[in-house]
Amino acid sequence: MEIKLLQTENDEKRWEDFVRRNTSAILYQQIGWRNVVERTYGHKSYYLFAEEDGQVVGILPLFLINSRIFGRRLVSVPFAPYAGACANDDNTLRLLVDESEKRLAVDLNAEYIEFRGRASDTDLPVDTTFVTSTLGLEGSAETVFKNLPQNKRRNITKSMKRELTVTWADKLEDFYSLYNRNMHNLGTPPHSIKFFANILGEFPDSSTILSVKLNNIAIYSAILLFYRDTVIDFMSSTIEKYRQLYPADFGIWYAITYACEKGFRYFDFGRSIKDSSNHEFKRRWGADTQQLYYYYYLKKTEKLPHLSPSNSKYERLSKIWRRLPLIVANGLGPTIRRNIV
Repeated sequence: MEIKLLQTENDEKRWEDFVRRNTSAILYQQIGWRNVVERTYGHKSYYLFAEEDGQVVGILPLFLINSRIFGRRLVSVPFAPYAGACANDDNTLRLLVDESEKRLAVDLNAEYIEFRGRASDTDLPVDTTFVTSTLGLEGSAETVFKNLPQNKRRNITKSMKRELTVTWADKLEDFYSLYNRNMHNLGTPPHSIKFFANILGEFPDSSTILSVKLNNIAIYSAILLFYRDTVIDFMSSTIEKYRQLYPADFGIWYAITYACEKGFRYFDFGRSIKDSSNHEFKRRWGADTQQLYYYYYLKKTEKLPHLSPSNSKYERLSKIWRRLPLIVANGLGPTIRRNIV
C-alpha cells in the first residue's frame, strides 16, 4: 500500500469514485469542497489517498491554514462540521493519519493537525465542544409530524396561519442579507458571498436556497445541501423581529415535507455548541444528538487549541464585533472569517 498526494485530474476522478463507492464518505470529502475552500479563501489543500493494487482504498483531505493570529495548522476540513479520513479498513485509516502527522505536518511546519470526526476511535487529545443534530424521516410527512414534540407541532401550525410563502432557488443576495445581519447580531465575522456562490456553483444539482417570505420580503432563508439520503441545513438565518411568526419552523417544516416526498431518510440540522440555545432549538424538533470529536496532533504546542465561540476570549471579541457598524463589520468580516474555520 502507498500513501500519495493528490496531484492530477486522474487522481481527482479516482478520489471521487472512492467517495461515491464508500458509504461512509460524506459531502465535505468531495473534490467540490476543495474547490470551494481554495477558490474562496485561497487555503492550500493537501489531499492524501491510499492506493493498493491500483485502487484508492482511503482518503484524507487536509488544508493548510496560515494565520498570524491563530497560527499555522492543518485542518480536515475547514468550514465543515466534520470530515477527516475515510477508508475501507482501520489499518488504512491509521496509515493515512500517520502520514499526515509524520511527514505532512513536518514538511509544512504546522503547529498542529485538527481532525474533525464523528467517531471516538483514537487516543489523540480531543475536543468535544460540538455536536450535530439529525432528525429521522421514517414514513410520510404526516407520520413525521405526529412524532414531533407537541410544542413544535403547535409552532408549525401557528406559522401556517400566517401569510407566509416559500420560494425555492431564491436569490443569493436575499439569503446573504439575512445571513450578514444574523452574524452581526451573534458577534461573528461572516463568510464572503463568494463562499456561498461557490458552494452553489460546485454542487448545482445538490444545493439550493429556500426562503420564507412575508409580503414578498425574505424573513428566513437557508442554504440546503442534498447528499445521498440526507438533507443538510448548511446555513440558515431569520430576522429577529419576525420570530413571533415562526418563519424558521415554517421553512424547516417545508424542507422536511419536501425531503419526505423525495424519499430522503434524514434531516441534518447541522453543528452546534453542546447545550447551547442553538442545540436546544434542534432538540425541540426531536432531533437526535451525535457527539463530534475534534482530535489534535500537537506538534509544536502542548495546549489543546480552543478557537470555538465557547472560548471566553472569543466572547469578548464577539461583544466588540456586535458594536461595529454593520457596513464596517460586513466589509471586514470575510478577511477575518477565512481564518476562523
